[in-house]
Amino acid sequence: NFIKRFNEKYKYEYKRITKDDIEKCIFFEEEWCLNRDCFGIEGLEKERKAIKDMLVNFEYLKIKGGMLTINNKIEAVTLGEALNKETFVVHIEKANSDYIGSYQVINQMFCSAEAVNYKYVNREQDLGIPGLRNSKESYHPHKMIKKYTLALNQ
Repeated sequence: NFIKRFNEKYKYEYKRITKDDIEKCIFFEEEWCLNRDCFGIEGLEKERKAIKDMLVNFEYLKIKGGMLTINNKIEAVTLGEALNKETFVVHIEKANSDYIGSYQVINQMFCSAEAVNYKYVNREQDLGIPGLRNSKESYHPHKMIKKYTLALNQ
């Protein structure tokens, strides 16, 4: 399993994000995007802006965040918040996939730290990306809802 291999192979630290970590998290996200050549791709540009806006307004929005560091360098970041008394929503999860298992570990650590008192964890949409869908389905979701987009011709 990915988590076991990650735990055996890497010396890492999980930490809750504080205001002192914001700039480093923004740098990590920009580096993540650069490594995936996502600049100029509309959907990813919008996501990148949303992540930066969330991080810049971290305290005001009262969101929760977690990060993994390996050799004192951020290698995974996640952000989420309570939707209601029963559901915690994970909005963003980014990791350096060179560290196999990093996505699974940041998910496990973050949910253990922030979502333990919630009945459900909503991991949001898969954007129609097969790999992301498979990843989300591997957590055996209680329910999946089909999403539609409505556009008006003007």
